[in-house]
Amino acid sequence: MTRVQRLWMDRAADLIGVALVALVATIAIVAMMSTSSPNAGTGSSSASSGGLPSCATVSPSADAQVSCRTKSATIELVQGSKPLLLQDVQVRLLRAERSHGGLNVRLRVRNTTDRAQDFSPGRRQVYLSAGGRRARPVGASEQTIAAQKGVTATLRFTGVSARRTMDIGIVPFALRGSSRPSTIGVIHLPALR
Repeated sequence: MTRVQRLWMDRAADLIGVALVALVATIAIVAMMSTSSPNAGTGSSSASSGGLPSCATVSPSADAQVSCRTKSATIELVQGSKPLLLQDVQVRLLRAERSHGGLNVRLRVRNTTDRAQDFSPGRRQVYLSAGGRRARPVGASEQTIAAQKGVTATLRFTGVSARRTMDIGIVPFALRGSSRPSTIGVIHLPALR
């Protein structure tokens, strides 16, 4: 083999090596981009943020659950006693009533996972939104809900002035305790007497 032939063979091997490195780098970049999307790993069945309307443009439907998007979360909205279906929990409003300077809310909470879950109303899993302010329930104790079972919980919110619109926010079991959950369920309360 002549010197020129060896030079061309070495050059071909170098080109093949560069091509392989470029291919591996491209695959790695594509894999990283697909796992860094906002809904990756959350189990969310919602469309990507581009497919959902802004929450500023939607209102709860009397007939069905509505999905919308804020800057940081997917919101699932229901009206009144319609069931709220989230990733791993189902919630239904049974009753909401004013009582002695506060608000009592009775909810049916169902664990849809295959293992027991702790329903933690006092630990960022449930809140009341009224007039742009959030209130956590007082005196709420944690309840363990068996797999595929439900419990009824009565929550009391104090220091809440009656507002025309009030909402109950629910965070799925998998996201409870998160300071910025990626999915939040919202039950729009009916007008209270």
